[in-house]
Amino acid sequence: MIDHVSLPVRDLAASAAFYERLLAPLDYRKLVERPATVGFGKPGAHVALRAASEEAVRAFHAAALAGGGASDGEPGPGYF
Repeated sequence: MIDHVSLPVRDLAASAAFYERLLAPLDYRKLVERPATVGFGKPGAHVALRAASEEAVRAFHAAALAGGGASDGEPGPGYF
């Protein structure tokens, strides 16, 4: 699963301002700002993963719960 993507830049401040404008229409915001990095994201973001079958989706969901994850509901139509 992709956790983050890093892009090296020459000018962090200018690049942060550029991406802030660029990502705003998608409702992504600057979430973290550190001396050498800036993180953008979307609270409540959606990540989609491709699965081979309904059984794989259900196994993934069960494993997430067994590992301490929380659920907003069981997988249903549209998830497979």
